[in-house]
Amino acid sequence: MRYLPIVTLLLVAGCRMDWPYRPIEECDNLEGVPIYPDPWYSRDLYVDPWYMNPLFNPNNPHELLLSRTINQPLSLYGIHKLNLLTGELTPELFQLKTPYKMSWSVSDWIAFGGMYPYHMYRVKSNGDSLTAMATLGSSFHPDWSNDGKLLLMFTDRDPSTGTGRRVIVVDFLGTDLDTLVGMLPVAKWGPGDSTIAFKPSTGTRAGLGLHQYPNTDSLRYVHAGIDWEAVSLYSSAFSPVAPLFFWTGGVGGQSSIHCTDFESGISYLVKQGCKNRRYLVTDVSPDGQWLATNRTEFTPDYENNRYIVKNRIVLMRIDGSDEHVVWPLE
Repeated sequence: MRYLPIVTLLLVAGCRMDWPYRPIEECDNLEGVPIYPDPWYSRDLYVDPWYMNPLFNPNNPHELLLSRTINQPLSLYGIHKLNLLTGELTPELFQLKTPYKMSWSVSDWIAFGGMYPYHMYRVKSNGDSLTAMATLGSSFHPDWSNDGKLLLMFTDRDPSTGTGRRVIVVDFLGTDLDTLVGMLPVAKWGPGDSTIAFKPSTGTRAGLGLHQYPNTDSLRYVHAGIDWEAVSLYSSAFSPVAPLFFWTGGVGGQSSIHCTDFESGISYLVKQGCKNRRYLVTDVSPDGQWLATNRTEFTPDYENNRYIVKNRIVLMRIDGSDEHVVWPLE
């Protein structure tokens, strides 16, 4: 069994993005499987339980928080912690209804959105002190600032009109501080508690944006030679120690992990997705050396013209190397 190495966390030199563009790796040709859009997907057989949304403990790189499906039709999930040194999974700590992304603060608060009626909540990582933070409209995709005092969230309401989709900044109590117009829910806090990376919600400035909060005149955009109009961003994670923004994007059904270096303005392919393997990056380790990801695996069931679908928690270095499953191991 392989877990996050203790020594190599300290030995990986720097965070420079100097690796080459990576070709498709470990992808099957899947002969006889129809090309995307694939009618097989409507008949998928999902293998439960699914483990999703891995987050590093911001105070301990050897511990992950993750969610497990309890009842998929009801979107009910159990929350667990995984010790990466021993491979031990805790008993269920608490349950959530549809946890559309979560965020773990340095003060041990888990922010999550999606529990009906789809407000934003915070709860201690042991399940104590559940508190509503935003109760107007629906709120999703939270991200704590590095000091745990501010929270980004995507909401379907505008504070002034009660409508409209925006990214907003709230304080620890959930009080609105600012509304950031034109940002999609992939917005994330970066190093220092004032940097926000995001993808604009319109194509007029196609690219990735960098915003020095709260300076409204600080917006700048990185294009990096990518056709952003053709790319859908599914998830993202900003390194806490370097200007490296990791994101999952897809064209034609393939979810691959990329990284944009805001210092050099260059984007890199970290891990290529393909028909039988898709990735979602969800977090970067506190030291900036490892990525936590969901890897969804599709195995063809030719007899029934469908896929057998499994989801695994996978760690890899920020250059895409040393990819290994940490849970479930079977």
